Amino acid sequence: MFQKPVLFASAAVLLSPLSTALSAQGKGLANPAVRARQRKPAVPDRPSNPFLAPFRFNVPAGFPVNEAMKLQLAKVKQLRAIYMQADDKGFDDEGRPYCSVAKFVELRQELSKSLSGQSGYLFLIALNSESLDWRQSAYWAAFLLPEIDEIFDLAAIIPYEPHTAIRQEALTMASRFLPKYFSQRGKLLRDVPGYKKTKRNLLKATNAYTYDFRVISYADLLRSSNVNDRLLALRVLTDFAKQRRDHAVELLRVAGTWFTSCATSKTPALAAAARGFFDAIDDDPPCPTDPDAARAHCAKLIRKIFPDIRLRGGLCDLYPGPDLDKIVATVRGLLASGEIGEPARTFERSGKTKYPRYGMEIAGDEALKKIGLTSGAVLTAINGVPIKDGPQLLATIEKLWTKKCRSFTLEWVDEQHAARAVRYVVRAEDRGVGRYGRVGPVGGSTKKRGK
Repeated sequence: MFQKPVLFASAAVLLSPLSTALSAQGKGLANPAVRARQRKPAVPDRPSNPFLAPFRFNVPAGFPVNEAMKLQLAKVKQLRAIYMQADDKGFDDEGRPYCSVAKFVELRQELSKSLSGQSGYLFLIALNSESLDWRQSAYWAAFLLPEIDEIFDLAAIIPYEPHTAIRQEALTMASRFLPKYFSQRGKLLRDVPGYKKTKRNLLKATNAYTYDFRVISYADLLRSSNVNDRLLALRVLTDFAKQRRDHAVELLRVAGTWFTSCATSKTPALAAAARGFFDAIDDDPPCPTDPDAARAHCAKLIRKIFPDIRLRGGLCDLYPGPDLDKIVATVRGLLASGEIGEPARTFERSGKTKYPRYGMEIAGDEALKKIGLTSGAVLTAINGVPIKDGPQLLATIEKLWTKKCRSFTLEWVDEQHAARAVRYVVRAEDRGVGRYGRVGPVGGSTKKRGK
């Protein structure tokens, strides 16, 4: 048996689709590579959050490479050598490395065919091989694969490559390749985890993004002390934000402080790159160049995307923040003074039937609208307890708080005489996770966790 690989937090989840390849290698099979599409275990929807721990590059644990793959990697190394000496080296329309040297074109075409289906093996080599040459060749080989979805899987581990030159070379290739496919939509139901295999839906297409990408590793690289690392990561993140804004904004939930730190950096290129990311999400107005103004702009944008009060249908999430504090103070004053409303009688309409209801009619106040209460609504109950007046409602809420209850349900009848109910939940802080979501760049030690 081989030594158990030492994995970093964010790569542990990435490795699970390739466990089949590892087990095959352990059994001594000639070819441990397995197509991910042939047998691909379910991957959790939410990969582990790297911001729960200090930033670390990967520590290769050692991985044996068979002779057949050594031959393939030697050809990839030869391909790279030709590319680096070419006068017209660059990238083709697909975002892959290209030059016009005849030997390069011939060798690239040959490797594209022979490496097909080897993504699992390449993943393990890039992750755990102690040979710099093999890891570098594995990343290069990744961008020669014909299976684009497999390239996306391999690209997710590039930010944790411990060798600076290899990491930045691979990041450069990723920044040219990945944006070509970020915006593509349309996925067969058979490729969606949890689908039911029937003749009707087997070939039915969805509007989901075609290629899944675990972008959190690139946001994590913003914690690297190397400026070029952060620049290359922001290049990918900005293209991702331009084409998948709905996914990119979620990065600000845990990494907002790191994006803001880059936007206010004293390095002009880094600050400009980070401002480009914020502008890709919301460019009205554009992020200012002055560091203090940029910091205020970023904070305002993050609060706009993730407000303290988030009302969604019958659920209202309450997060710590100045907006919530202001509303709590306003509502507490209205409840204590009784100015929030007067006892009232109304009715609830259900079809053609009317049911009498008693409670407290809400007076108009802008603060109440933010939590879903409008003028004219009649509050009828809190957690099933009938409401008589403001002081009684305040006493009930404070009693719940003393019991450390962080949620309650309000019921009321609106102006159209329809019954409504909203559950209010007090949440923990949402912007950044622990101290690792708040401090500045912490470097990129390759020490094992806990050491």
